[in-house]
Amino acid sequence: MKHALLLVLLAGCRLAPIPAPPPQDPAYAAVLQRWTSAATMYNNVFEPSATVWATYFSMPFRDARVAELTRERALPAAEADALRLVEQSENEAGHDFLVAMNTTDASENDLESSHSIWRVALSADGGPQTLPQNVERLGRPDAQLRELFPYAGDFYVAYRVRFPIHFASGATLIPDDARILTLHLAGPRGRAELTWDRSRGR
Repeated sequence: MKHALLLVLLAGCRLAPIPAPPPQDPAYAAVLQRWTSAATMYNNVFEPSATVWATYFSMPFRDARVAELTRERALPAAEADALRLVEQSENEAGHDFLVAMNTTDASENDLESSHSIWRVALSADGGPQTLPQNVERLGRPDAQLRELFPYAGDFYVAYRVRFPIHFASGATLIPDDARILTLHLAGPRGRAELTWDRSRGR
């Protein structure tokens, strides 16, 4: 009898599930769009070889991401504050980008490989380029990544690309007054320049 009652109670619970939070707060979506750039590369005029999207983890974007994760996960204030501190620390450690890439030939989607056909670099205001400090392959986007970065579809591979704060000479890679950031991708299958105007986010 107790088991039957338990089954009835469980069935009743399933009839009235707690709804999931809505997908993306409009405020987050606006900040994501502001700090995201995209391009398509071509083998020739008519043959696309790759599509790439990238989001620059500026501090305004990091703040918006913390707010979105806090909303999604209903985080208490202490956990949200801890997450914000992590983002601030990451921001001081390097310049991060979430890069999602889809290539016509899946074997060429290998930004993290030392033998990759692609060269990835970053420059500020048309100045010298620098190579990534680290490229981490995140793989096919999972549910959380798709929620935060909806452009990362089924055929994309996601990467976290980090550039250093300083050049080897000690000079700052992105000076405080730098306006245009450019992420350069180039290889035998094409090239692209993804740009961000930092002045619009200040």
